[in-house]
Parts: sequence; structure tokens; C-alpha cells
Amino acid sequence: MADALRRLRMELLDMQKPPPECSAGEIDERSDVHTGLINNDIFHWSATIHGPSDSPYTGGLFRLTMDFPQEYPHKAPVVKFKTKVYHPNIDSENGYVDVDILTEKWLAGMSVRYILMSIWQLLKTPDAETPVAQEIGGIYMKDPDKYNDIAKQWTQKYAKE
Repeated sequence: MADALRRLRMELLDMQKPPPECSAGEIDERSDVHTGLINNDIFHWSATIHGPSDSPYTGGLFRLTMDFPQEYPHKAPVVKFKTKVYHPNIDSENGYVDVDILTEKWLAGMSVRYILMSIWQLLKTPDAETPVAQEIGGIYMKDPDKYNDIAKQWTQKYAKE
């Protein structure tokens, strides 16, 4: 657990430097101020990702939670969208993000910044070969225009800044 605490403190400091399209921050339930952790717990983070500009998620502000196990960084965090997202690799019921770097391809050297940028990239380029949302993956593959229209509608409805 000491390794996890040390690593998470270091990563929290690193995330104070804003990356190009995402940031991690605290949600104070009373004031909705974004500054670092959820309820001051180093193992529970909130994060915000701005939708990629060349995607149906343009203009969206997507909120996520990151729950880190005590075995971190040897075990990946669980990342879930709190904002509803129409996407083949995101479970629209519980927000679970299905990306290989959080499962079988997880490496202890991967950082929070890398995870968030990978999820941002996933918004830009879905992986329809292995969708967690089968129906959405099918629409993405068979009718990309319909997929883009629905994803834009959901972004407008659920992810406006």
C-alpha cells in the first residue's frame, strides 16, 4: 500500500500540469470545485475529458471516476464515465470503460495521464472490433453516419460544458 500511496501522490502532482485535452481534479460534492480527489481519498479520483474536436464528442465535457486498488500501480484502476456516452467501448448503463490498457495490457509504468489520453483517443477512434456495447458497435460498423448523429445527440444532451 505504501507504493500505491507514494505513486498516487506523485501522479496527483503531475496532473496539476494540464495536459492538452484532459485534467484530473477533485469534486467537492457541495461546491462542484475540481481540484484533485473525491472526498480527499487518494484512491478515488475524478477526472474530466474534453471531447476531441474532430469527433461526435466535440464540445462535450465528460466526467469520470478512477478507483485505484491498494496494489496500484501493479494493478490497474477501474475507470468509469459519470457522464453518459454513446460509444461502443463504454457501457452506457454503468460507464465502465473497456480499453485493453486497463485489463490485459496493463503495465505498472502507465500513468494517470497516459490512461486519460488513451481514453480521449478512444473517444476519437472507437475500437468496434471488441465493443462492450454490442448494439452501438454494430451501428458504428454498419452505419457510421447514424452512429455519429446519435453520439452527437448524447453529447449535446449529457455532456455540455
